[in-house]
Amino acid sequence: MTKERAQKLTYIVNTLILFLVFGLMDFFYQLHADFLVYFSIPTACIYLVGYLLIRKGRLLLCLL
Repeated sequence: MTKERAQKLTYIVNTLILFLVFGLMDFFYQLHADFLVYFSIPTACIYLVGYLLIRKGRLLLCLL
């Protein structure tokens, strides 16, 4: 797998997980589970940092 293809795949996976985090955050908000909403905020920030790391080329590839 080339580096460009791995970056594209990682962007897609990161985006999907980020949408899931925001979806769960909304779900928790609807249930009035405040602790879980607050817990989702740092989780979303971690995935946002992931975009920065991918863009800067800090993606580690393990080729089998």
